[in-house]
Amino acid sequence: MVAVWLLALPAAATVGAMAACVAARGTTGAVLVGAVLVVASTGVYALSRRTPITASNVNELPVPRPVAVAAHAAA
Repeated sequence: MVAVWLLALPAAATVGAMAACVAARGTTGAVLVGAVLVVASTGVYALSRRTPITASNVNELPVPRPVAVAAHAAA
């Protein structure tokens, strides 16, 4: 968990710094940052809807894949 935080916090700071740098360029920069935010949010939402969790499937277990068994040669 510590490793995840050590990756996530600097990544968030980097993205925030880049957004601030672009937004500081005026109205065009602010609009660009907003547009990127809308596109990224829409993409995350679309990815989350590929396999939606509903009341009918919340407790389903994944179907196990069959495992091939190797035949042993008779000695």
